[in-house]
Amino acid sequence: MATISSAITEQVAAIIGDTLNGWFEEHLRFDPIIVRQRYDDWYDEDYLEAWIVWEGDHSKMDHLLTGGLPVTIAPRLDALGVDLRLHPLYIAKWEWELNKERILN
Repeated sequence: MATISSAITEQVAAIIGDTLNGWFEEHLRFDPIIVRQRYDDWYDEDYLEAWIVWEGDHSKMDHLLTGGLPVTIAPRLDALGVDLRLHPLYIAKWEWELNKERILN
């Protein structure tokens, strides 16, 4: 698979952010969202890794919605020409601040 451009990964991050912030606008905020193309050597395929940083009242997070995010946004990703599986990884803002250097390297 060809490498996906940074413009596309930024658009994917925006789609994720718009979707999540729309669902939980009163209780949670999702920012930043970092999307990277990664390679899974076990399955021998590329995928999109999405680190989704959240802040707010975690008890208001609906895990059925967040777990279904890849299916929900799949039509929008298809419209962008993205045919890679999305792996969302949710992390609290405080934990992100402590670990972002390690995660992004």
